[in-house]
Amino acid sequence: MNGNKKLWAALSISGLTLSACGGGGSGGTGPNNAAISAQAACTISATGPFVAVSLTGQVGQAQFSNGGAVLSYSSYPSSFAGNTLGGTLDLIKDPNNTGVCMDKSGTSNSMRTTLQSNGVIGISHATVNGVDEPVVLLAQSALVSNSNLSNLAGTYDLLRYQTDSTNGGETRSSYATSTVDSSGNWSMCKNAPSCTTPTATGTYNALAGNGYEFEFASGGLVRGDSFIVNDGASQILVNAEHDTGSGLVQGLHFGMAQAAWSTLSGPYAVNTTDGVAQQTVVYDSSTISGSGGTRVSLTTDSPIRGLATATAADGVTLNYLLDSPSGLFVDASNTSNNFTAGPGYFAFGIIPPTQ
Repeated sequence: MNGNKKLWAALSISGLTLSACGGGGSGGTGPNNAAISAQAACTISATGPFVAVSLTGQVGQAQFSNGGAVLSYSSYPSSFAGNTLGGTLDLIKDPNNTGVCMDKSGTSNSMRTTLQSNGVIGISHATVNGVDEPVVLLAQSALVSNSNLSNLAGTYDLLRYQTDSTNGGETRSSYATSTVDSSGNWSMCKNAPSCTTPTATGTYNALAGNGYEFEFASGGLVRGDSFIVNDGASQILVNAEHDTGSGLVQGLHFGMAQAAWSTLSGPYAVNTTDGVAQQTVVYDSSTISGSGGTRVSLTTDSPIRGLATATAADGVTLNYLLDSPSGLFVDASNTSNNFTAGPGYFAFGIIPPTQ
């Protein structure tokens, strides 16, 4: 049992308890349900195109059609052959959550699809190698140009989810501090606010072909694709990891420019590694609460500036949280960057618009 299970069991979000198992969930693969199928088609005004990045670092292009009732994934020019998403979701309104869509062929607790009110960042899900995975959607129109590597410069808080695809699919999640200079050189301190000797270093480089995609490299190997999205309130770094340096490690990283912790109230529509749709509300600077009303304490700007640590009822178990000024919520369990301490747990969500 990892720490996240204890935390979210205490919150009892939306009346469900997350099991916090690693890997993808059962999102849109459940049986048809007459009540679900009878719901009205979803409407989404910002149709795309979007870059879609899945939990295990697969990259694709996404586009809404039919007024938002259909979300289609297609192949995407990536630095990794075959590293793409595909498939289609038929979307209907979630009867319990305004501005949120659900897969018509799914179950009532499957993962959700929605966009921020400005249409810049969204969440959804897609099938990857037969498993339904949560997906982040990044509006291509809001992606920062890769014409100048200085656009990446800054110090970022990173929350990461990784799976060791060549070692039984073990998973882990962790936090890191990452610094990028104006030439695209990066260094990382894993599970630490700072370190005398960086635990990893490398470079970001511009990729030809679209004007907004970067690659991140280390030790002479390309480790994945990267995007910076400007959501109007902050710049968010998204890494799609595909690291062949030691076997194959794949994953998803969210990075936000390091700044003092600042919370936004919810509700947040959240997709998780458990493949379950949930909601959570961040009420203030000292507690986080699910819709069931149970509050768990937060230690803000800890273990690094811009992160919050959620302490479960046992007073020991920890989770790390990011919350952007525009309403992007990310949660990673504490496995200390260690696959054997997993399974890792990861969740991300946004405040949906009012429809």
